[in-house]
Amino acid sequence: MSERNSTLLEETTTVSTLAVEDSDPDLATVTQPQVIARVDAPAPAPTKKPEGGTLFRVVWRWHFYAGVFVAPWLLTLAITGGLYIFKSEVEFLCRSHLLQVSPGGQSRTSYASQLDAVKAAFPEHRVTSATIRPGDTHSTQFALRKIEPPTQGDPAQARRDFFRNNITAYVNPYNNEVLGTLGRENDSLGPFFRTVLSIHRNLFVGTTGRVITELATSWTIILIVTGMYLWWPKNWTKSAGVWWPRTKKRYTLLRDLHAIFGMYLTPIALTIAVTGMFYSFAVGKVIHDAAHYVMEDPEEPSPAERSTRGSEQNRSAASASQAVARRGEGSPRAEGARSAEQGRAAGERGRGGFNGPPREAELPIKLSLDEMVDIGRREYPDRIITANLGGGFRRGGGDRNPKAIDIGAGNDFNATYGQMVNTTLSVDRDNGTILKKQHLSEGGHFWHGWTYPLHVGSIYGVSTKIVWMIACVMLAAMPITGLWMWWERRPKGKSGLPRRQAVRLPKWLIGLMAGFCVLLPIAGASVLLVMLGEGLVRLYRRLRRPPASAGL
Repeated sequence: MSERNSTLLEETTTVSTLAVEDSDPDLATVTQPQVIARVDAPAPAPTKKPEGGTLFRVVWRWHFYAGVFVAPWLLTLAITGGLYIFKSEVEFLCRSHLLQVSPGGQSRTSYASQLDAVKAAFPEHRVTSATIRPGDTHSTQFALRKIEPPTQGDPAQARRDFFRNNITAYVNPYNNEVLGTLGRENDSLGPFFRTVLSIHRNLFVGTTGRVITELATSWTIILIVTGMYLWWPKNWTKSAGVWWPRTKKRYTLLRDLHAIFGMYLTPIALTIAVTGMFYSFAVGKVIHDAAHYVMEDPEEPSPAERSTRGSEQNRSAASASQAVARRGEGSPRAEGARSAEQGRAAGERGRGGFNGPPREAELPIKLSLDEMVDIGRREYPDRIITANLGGGFRRGGGDRNPKAIDIGAGNDFNATYGQMVNTTLSVDRDNGTILKKQHLSEGGHFWHGWTYPLHVGSIYGVSTKIVWMIACVMLAAMPITGLWMWWERRPKGKSGLPRRQAVRLPKWLIGLMAGFCVLLPIAGASVLLVMLGEGLVRLYRRLRRPPASAGL
């Protein structure tokens, strides 16, 4: 080698530190020479296809920052979700004295006599529904509402007042004994689980909280997918670190626990996250609207039909008012009933919101409770029967036959084992003729029959609930172990945060990211904000950089 070439090599050679990937995703530090291009040398062409190690670092960077953002929200959602999984089992255990009865060789009394016993025990309340479970060891449940004039003005306040006056009475069907009641004043489990559910759904901050929970759930899906890419082994013949953790070093053990538990729980965690999106703010609304458009007739009733139904409703309201007058003109009970009827008639003129009690209360029900239960039992002998007795809370308006009364037949909403099923029978309140059957599986909420059991883990009973509970514990632990790994691995005195890789991403990865942004729009908006922020930071640094010396 000539003296000139030797001098040039010395000028253009330096020692630098490179991070290379070993058999694990851990990074080892090695020292090797690297040739630095001269100032007057042509700039290298941009990399068109990133090498595996560089792409790994790109994905790891997104995985890391997504984990940092999601950590507090994922922890909150996992804990509240885990608590809510066993809601029905906890309630059954704590309320067994109200829910369970012993036949003792006695025969059942009629449901009408049970209803009379409840009315006698609570004269200031109106019975709005009766719920009868299949089997011989369950009590009969009656929902009651205190008789008061409907709240005028704010619909939200009216709704709160309405539910605050509701209680549930439990009756022994063998001797008509009222076993007890549950309401706002003496129910501790109800408020607890309502609080847990509110935190899980919206963090107690309404719409803003729903957006945050959807954003966290969307990024959890992205975390799971990117985590699978980071973990996926190049050589499946090596079991250590793939199927069970290694215990030689604390960091290696921590890394393997984080990755392996994530791998084992990926199908369940994805199921929980994806089904949760059905109840989210943006994606859930799209699914809801699309399902209703596909499964239900979007056509509104014609003006003539609405006019005819309105006339029938007005006649029904007038008949009900006359019946109230006949029951006693000046009594307090009559005055309260008249106010309720007037509020109900006023509510019929609006659509949406709290419109007072339903129009079932406008006409007397000639069917006895026993006849209503028999109708439901004939159609669905193994389901829970709920007979609507009028005076309950009506969500929104709607056009329907004023002579119809509803009988529900379904399985337990919170203790569903398998698919959730529910059928509403609209029957003639005079003769019991079934006017209409509305199945959950055939309406706009058909997806709810499977998504809810899959979300809470009740699809195969207690066994899958236990597995889902373990998944919630692991989901809560994942952000903690991830942050712990970063803290253990970071260089002393430095942040150790992953830096941006100046590399051109492959088209398949760009397409995958675009697909995620479309399917998860709130997460997509956050990705755009992150990219915009990074661009502004780079522009700021470029503007602050001093210009290159003219002598170079």
